Amino acid sequence: MTPRSRQSITLGIMLALTALAFSHRFIQDDAYISFVYARNFIEGHGLVFNIGERVEGFTNPLWTFLIALGMLAGFEPAAFAMVLGLLFFSLSLLTLERIVAAMGARPLACWAAMIVAGTNYTFSAYATGGLETSLVSALVLLALFHTQRIAASATPELLQLLAFSLYSGLALLTRLDTAVFLTPMMARVGWSIITQPDPALRLRAAAAAYGISAALLGGWMAWKTGYYGELLPNTWYAKRGAELGSTLIQGATYLYTFAHSYLLIALFVPLARGREILQDRHARWLLLIITLWLAYVVYVGGGFMEFRFLVPVIPLGAALLCWVLFECIDVRWVQGLVVISLIAGSIHHRESFEFEAGIESVAALEQHVHPAAQDWIGVGQVLGDLTAGAAQPPLIAVTAAGAIPYFSRLPAIDMLGLNDAFIARHGLRYHTQPGHERLAPYRYLDERGVNLIIAHPLVVSQDLQFDPRTSIGLRQFRIADADPSMLPPDSALLEIPMPGRRLLYALYLHRHPAIDRTIVRDKLRTWPAQGGAPSAR
Repeated sequence: MTPRSRQSITLGIMLALTALAFSHRFIQDDAYISFVYARNFIEGHGLVFNIGERVEGFTNPLWTFLIALGMLAGFEPAAFAMVLGLLFFSLSLLTLERIVAAMGARPLACWAAMIVAGTNYTFSAYATGGLETSLVSALVLLALFHTQRIAASATPELLQLLAFSLYSGLALLTRLDTAVFLTPMMARVGWSIITQPDPALRLRAAAAAYGISAALLGGWMAWKTGYYGELLPNTWYAKRGAELGSTLIQGATYLYTFAHSYLLIALFVPLARGREILQDRHARWLLLIITLWLAYVVYVGGGFMEFRFLVPVIPLGAALLCWVLFECIDVRWVQGLVVISLIAGSIHHRESFEFEAGIESVAALEQHVHPAAQDWIGVGQVLGDLTAGAAQPPLIAVTAAGAIPYFSRLPAIDMLGLNDAFIARHGLRYHTQPGHERLAPYRYLDERGVNLIIAHPLVVSQDLQFDPRTSIGLRQFRIADADPSMLPPDSALLEIPMPGRRLLYALYLHRHPAIDRTIVRDKLRTWPAQGGAPSAR
């Protein structure tokens, strides 16, 4: 086979798998958190969630800056994020092919790895979603590829060292926890450097291999420490709280649920060839990286988004599996059966997986913001219209802290504390999903003068027989440490009409003149929060 033919087949597989990923496209609420930071940044308010409040509630600075550049150029952020995600997905597949080839595998193994990874529903779906997931995958794979090149050279080339340093730094600037992937890579590159006989060469190589990444990470850390006043992001504090034992069980359950949902019986193939893996330096090293990341996922307890934390490791697993399958097992029917079983498992997962073990499916994540479902985008737009033109905008409190603050343009308290320094450190212990360990105390919401508590939006059809007085309590608004008698005497349950004959319910905690005017003008229904008959003013 000529190199041109091989490249054509590789490109064709990449394009087909990218088209498949495009068919799985979606957007999720958490993406809009980055969009809020990006918009405030380009509008001159700083890298903040609420104007005037310096809290680092994001963990993807490079991605947020890329979104800001797109918004500055006039692109709609959700569409721009999807395009970026698909581009990085395509780059991941092409880099994966090169990684498997560098392991000494034949072309069929390289293409099989692309297909196994690219047809995995989790890896494919998170090509979009609006978050940094596919960017992380691409940067980790690029760093790995250049590590392979450096390790294979008797004398490391300057361009390879610089490329490794650049991709490592960009990965760390995208998500700091990519250090779990990068640490063994940096160690391997370091070994290639220190085994060089010339001291001057070792010094130049070390500067090239680590200089760019150190400058990028060090520069960001220095800037954000001065800007936010802290080295660690606010999310680190917000996600603490659960006991280590329960977190480890939760993380192990996360991995088991993934394997069970995908019917990963193919995992027995590399297990059966453990000796070959341990004897080959490429495979042994890849297994180490995979193991470290899976251990990290267990340690942090997984996550609530459908296996998003596993996206960067899926192509690595595909590389190792296909290397074993095509280089250690020379039986075509076994090779075909394993690949087909993995594709079938992915189809099974997509069609059957729903909410399980605290993990929301991609479909559920999309429904949060989709206009035909829970429509958090519409909730944000309605809230923005409710007080349009107000000299002083009202303060809202939400647990859904993405699309609602973005589209309403209202200052918002993130009741789960990811974007609120006080709640992250002093919030109630309130474990609902992996990564959500804190909840706003009622006293804090009261002292901040919150006007509307939305929490997890309650939107119902006008055609339902629904009595809010008996169906809605403080628990609906995620108030776990107060009872109605503690609320202000003029607080109320507010009914807000939405398009499509739907109604949004909010707890109107503290009065705001713009909201009062809208209630009177539009004759919105309210009920005393402490109980009583409705009024339409």
